[in-house]
Formats: sequence, structure tokens, C-alpha cells
Amino acid sequence: MLLLLVLATGCINDDMSECERTYLYFSYKGDGVTQILNQKIGKVNLYVFDSENHLVQTKIVDQNELITRQSTRLKLEPGDYRIVCVGNPYNDTRVSDLNAGNMGNILFAHPGYFDNTPINTNDSLYFASKIITVPDTYWVRDTIPFSSSHIKVSVEVRGLGSAPNGGPSATLVVNNLFPYTDFTNSAGGELCFYHPTMTYNESSMNMTARFNIFRIGNENPVTFDLVYPSGEILHSLRLEDFLQANPSIDVTKNEVLIPILIKFSSIGVTVTVPDWYIEDLNPEF
Repeated sequence: MLLLLVLATGCINDDMSECERTYLYFSYKGDGVTQILNQKIGKVNLYVFDSENHLVQTKIVDQNELITRQSTRLKLEPGDYRIVCVGNPYNDTRVSDLNAGNMGNILFAHPGYFDNTPINTNDSLYFASKIITVPDTYWVRDTIPFSSSHIKVSVEVRGLGSAPNGGPSATLVVNNLFPYTDFTNSAGGELCFYHPTMTYNESSMNMTARFNIFRIGNENPVTFDLVYPSGEILHSLRLEDFLQANPSIDVTKNEVLIPILIKFSSIGVTVTVPDWYIEDLNPEF
């Protein structure tokens, strides 16, 4: 085994402090038993904190390394460390306060949260954290299991038609959402609103918005408002009521989609789940 480790690392020094002798394997199985890491996570930002929660090392693990090895190696001095990983932090994610000294005060969120600009979505974020001990004299191998930090949402609106410019005739505002998640994977902060991007499909004459929010529970204050350009609220929906009416949507799962279909007709407004969700309880978008 030692020979294999030497060959794998190219480390043949007597001074093992020069070796990358900490092996971390990434794992994500969603809500099942099958490894789906490569289907869900394309990039990992890895942070290493010492026993006093001081940041001592950072590393970006790209998609190529995830696909080929599903792991990474670190060079760490003997001691106790907390490894924190954020999966899929792309353009819609910023990490702040890395030197806060407390995992509950280190946040990741949409840049708009920090810049006080509109938020339309979050990246499809995943999170992992583990405490490891690096000894003096031998290699360490450990597995870092991920869990989801986001919920997917799909909103489809039928029966409104388009605006004169051919775009959506109404905008969507989602209220009372968490603005960030911290390094304990707990969503929090002063509740805010998102402005998801809506698109209009000329062939189907439907408006659609697809976006991600941070984790919430079945009991929540979230509302969805369809708003005319004048500011008039055309329709408002309480998410808690929608989840109670559609118990097949389980927001406690890692991989969950909240699909909402709002239909306008001459007899009024109906809110339900779309047919494609009923036919496939594990849809992707």
C-alpha cells in the first residue's frame, strides 16, 4: 500500500512534510445509494481551516479533476482541520468573510446580496464539511459527502399572452427568501425577494421562469407575485399552501424541484403542478 501511495504522489522524501499526503474523496448520492457526483457537481471550491477556524489553505477543484479522480490531494502539516467545500460556485455565487473565525459567519450568496443589486437566482449549490486529523507519520484518506444547498423552482404561466414588445407581459417576484447560506449549510439572513428571469415562448404562448433558491422547509413565508408593469399584482401564491396541496413535492430531499403552473382563463386562475411533473417525478432542468 505504501508503494502505491508513493507511486501515486511521486513523494519519495524521508521528510513527509513535503508530501501531499491528505487524500480527500468527494461523494454525492443525492437521495439514493448511487454515486451521482459528476452529474451534479462540476466545480468545487475547497477551504481548509485549522482547529481555531483560521483559514490556512484554499483550492479550486475543476471539472476535469472531478471527472477523472473524484478526489484531490492536500499538503497539510500535522494537526486538526476542518475541510469545507462549496460545489458549483459560478457567476451567481460569492463567498465572504472567510476570516470570520466562525463557520456561522462565513457566507455564500448571490453577488447581488453583497452589492445590494437584484437577485434572480442562485447557482445549483452543494455543500460539504468534515473535520480531519493529519498525523505525523502516515497518509490520510477520507471521504467528504456533499448535500444540497439549493432547491430548484419552475414557474410556468399560461393564458396571459405577451407584452407589445413580444416579451413577458408580467414579471415574477418571489418574496421572503433566504439571501445566503453559511458554512454550516444553514440558510439564513434577513428575508429578501428575488426577480427571476421570465421568458416568453411564442409557439406555446407561455411564460416560464426557472431558478434556484436556498433551502426552505414546508412551513415558510414565501410568496410568488405576478406583477404587471404598472406595479399591479395580478396574482399572488403562498408557497406553503401550494406544498400542502401537493405533498409529492418533498423539500426535505436533496434533489427537489418545485414546479408551479399558473393558468389564466375566462373562469379564473388555477394553480397546479404541470403534467410533465406528474408523469416524471424526477424531472431535470
